[in-house]
Amino acid sequence: MKILALDVGTKTIGMAISDNLGVLATPAGCYKRQTLKKDLEFFDEYIKKNNIDRVVVGFPVYLDGKESKMTKFVRKFYYKIKDRWGIEVELWDERLTTEEAIEILKEKNIKDYKEIKQKKDEISAALILRSYLEAKNNNF
Repeated sequence: MKILALDVGTKTIGMAISDNLGVLATPAGCYKRQTLKKDLEFFDEYIKKNNIDRVVVGFPVYLDGKESKMTKFVRKFYYKIKDRWGIEVELWDERLTTEEAIEILKEKNIKDYKEIKQKKDEISAALILRSYLEAKNNNF
C-alpha cells in the first residue's frame, strides 16, 4: 500500500511517500501553493501517477490538543480532498514535526535559513508519515 503524507501550509505543502509495503517514509518534495483549483489538479495527477492508495494529512494542534487557526485551515483542506480521489484520506497528529525537521536539518549541518525553510516541510511530511506507519504497523 503506497501512502502519501502532506504537511499542509498556507504557502507550501510538504510531501512524503511510502514504499509499496508501507514501511519506509521518504521525503518527496514541496509543492508551492497556487490557487485551490490548481493545487487540487496537481494532487489529482500526482496521486494517479504515483499509484497512491491512501493520503495522510498532518493535523496541527497545540501540545494541549487545542485547535489553532492553522488547524481550521488544514481541516478545510481535508474536507476538500477527503472524497475527491476515491481513496482513504486521514488526518494525523503532527505536533512538533516542524521543530523536529528543523533540528534534523541543523544536525545535517544545513545552516542556511533559505535551505532550511525550503526543506523543512518535506521533512515534516516524512516525520508525519513515519509516525503514521509506525502506529499502523505496531497494530498488526
